[in-house]
Amino acid sequence: MIRRPALITCLISDGSLSPENFNACKSTFLSRIQIAVNAGVSIVQIREKQLSTRMLFDLAAEVARIIKGSETLLLINDRADVEMLKDYGSMFGRVLRAGFGHDKRIRTTIYEVSDTAAAPPVHLVAVHLGWPEADDGVHFENVKTPDLIGRLIALAHQVERRSSDGRTIRRRVFHVYDTVRCGAVRVPSVFLGKPNLARYWTRSMAMRDADIVSADLLRLAAMRQRSRRARVV
Repeated sequence: MIRRPALITCLISDGSLSPENFNACKSTFLSRIQIAVNAGVSIVQIREKQLSTRMLFDLAAEVARIIKGSETLLLINDRADVEMLKDYGSMFGRVLRAGFGHDKRIRTTIYEVSDTAAAPPVHLVAVHLGWPEADDGVHFENVKTPDLIGRLIALAHQVERRSSDGRTIRRRVFHVYDTVRCGAVRVPSVFLGKPNLARYWTRSMAMRDADIVSADLLRLAAMRQRSRRARVV
């Protein structure tokens, strides 16, 4: 007797959600997902390419809560963003905490543009070391396309200006060490700019990048300590 393979069913969203109708249509979208999961659908695929990264992340988080505990799988737009970037930021923080202490507050900021069609073909991510507030973790910050391009250009100029005097360690991947302001506190941060391609934002790449940053931080700390000793002498 020939054994028939199990039937696989897939619910694919129609891509009709947009920044304009997101709030009004989100609950209806999620209720349909809930009905499909209750009915035993094998796969839910979210294909809402009009949404910003933040909106898509929020939507995917809600869907993940719905399918939790079921056998339904979740697929999201084939772009190097949302869950992949979130996993990248989470893994980066885990590696830094493993090296510098699990009590360290590591916050990752992913800069995203609402107009994905006009977005540059790179992602800019900042990892903040010793975040003074409780909301550490991975966060998305919405910026306008010209502002994001301006930040990328400014950071590129920083690399060019600092690499000649040794204050910035230059890599093939865009790493710049600087500070950001959180209230009255200046927080040491590393900015990473890399192409918007999936292979640059995997969990294994996060481990590699975090190892490089950890080594750079130890080297910079040793340089400062030698400088202080030289001034004391």
